[in-house]
Amino acid sequence: MGSGLTRACLRPRGNGCDIAEVNPIAMTIPPPSGQNAGQIKEWLQLAIDFAKICGGFALGYFAHFLTVRRERQAGKASRVREFLAFMQAWRIEIDRWHLTIGGQERHPSAFLDSISEFRAAAEMVRNDFNSKKRQRFDELIARIPKYHPQKADEILKAIDEIVAHVESS
Repeated sequence: MGSGLTRACLRPRGNGCDIAEVNPIAMTIPPPSGQNAGQIKEWLQLAIDFAKICGGFALGYFAHFLTVRRERQAGKASRVREFLAFMQAWRIEIDRWHLTIGGQERHPSAFLDSISEFRAAAEMVRNDFNSKKRQRFDELIARIPKYHPQKADEILKAIDEIVAHVESS
């Protein structure tokens, strides 16, 4: 048995088996369903190539998904930042005291001149809120145009409520 041959049971029978010396290196498992080894290697290579292509598409889609999500979040942050900047600038204009004959007063035109800009700025951030927060945001926004221009303190309080609501979201 020094020639690399091994004893193997060829056919089991009863309490024993037919033993023969076989070369284990020469023993191969026959390919399934009559295919030869070359065909199996080709199919296996095609399966591997297909898996690579699918993996490439999956990774590409996942990268795209992450990029879209990041850009959406950055866009939301940018819109909210611009809205808050507008609100602060508008608040300052409404609260500004002007010298007049006989003292100081606020100009109601600062409120009236910017109502349309306010509604446009609010519409830009409106869809960035979930439904419950959006409903509250819409309520706060709808109150602003109803104020009388001479009631600056009430207007400023309403603006502060809107700013607080947006910052908390």
